[in-house]
Amino acid sequence: MKKISAIFLSLVVGTIISSGVFVTPVSAVSSPSLSPSPSPALPVTSSSTDQLSILKEKYRVQLQTYQSDYQAFLVAKQQYIQLQTLTSLEEAVRATRQVLLSRTDVLITYLTTSRISFDQTTGIELVVKQKELTDLDQLLSDLITYRAHVESALNRAQIAAAVAEFMPLQQRIQTMSGNIQSLIVYGKVQSLYDKTNSVKDEIKVYMNKKETDALRLSQKQRGMEEIENTLQNSHGFLQEILLSVHQSILGDQEHQSVGGTVSYSQISDPLGQAYAGISRTLNFLKEILQS
Repeated sequence: MKKISAIFLSLVVGTIISSGVFVTPVSAVSSPSLSPSPSPALPVTSSSTDQLSILKEKYRVQLQTYQSDYQAFLVAKQQYIQLQTLTSLEEAVRATRQVLLSRTDVLITYLTTSRISFDQTTGIELVVKQKELTDLDQLLSDLITYRAHVESALNRAQIAAAVAEFMPLQQRIQTMSGNIQSLIVYGKVQSLYDKTNSVKDEIKVYMNKKETDALRLSQKQRGMEEIENTLQNSHGFLQEILLSVHQSILGDQEHQSVGGTVSYSQISDPLGQAYAGISRTLNFLKEILQS
């Protein structure tokens, strides 16, 4: 699936009427006049894997439709600029309304898919996950309401109002998408750490029970000490990320207008260090088992 940043490419807020009332929609992607996805607040009842596959295919179709609608919008915009007739204005308004609907549909599908993936991701603190899921549900609800406003917009002024209404939603979408994708990556590494740590403990117990050669046992115990140190370093990097997440998402919410942001660039270095340590640990454990 294309990254969320692609949703905001190519369309920039502008005007096609000198008064500035008729405004170019800020980018998106979507499908025909399909109704938006079901409320994400509802529990997932079908197989999550099947549901994700369906949503990804829906996103693909909607993206193609949006791209087609956007090209039609550009044609209608250019024709109005050249002709300055009521007919061309009517067509420009219709094309803008359609591309706004397409954008909203694809954003709803994208965020619904992200919600399912995020909810399935282990390794994320419950309080952090619940905060983001609550905010995401509210954002999806607001997008569905916004879509209804666009659907009822029939003239130039109403379309311009719909474009303006989307601006704060766009900021929230970008913030939420960045948070969700960063936390999913973090959660996967944290889960890998937890499983590696558990396996390490099991191997340690097995080694102390089964190894009868004193020299080999001593060597393996020194190896385990190195493994413990390596895992501890990884744990430290993950704790650094967790602190950053807490400060960004759960911190001074009273003074945050759109919620805290967890960018991937903010966590990529400690995340990479943690993953590298876990990878080394797995190789060390494999070596101990084979020796």
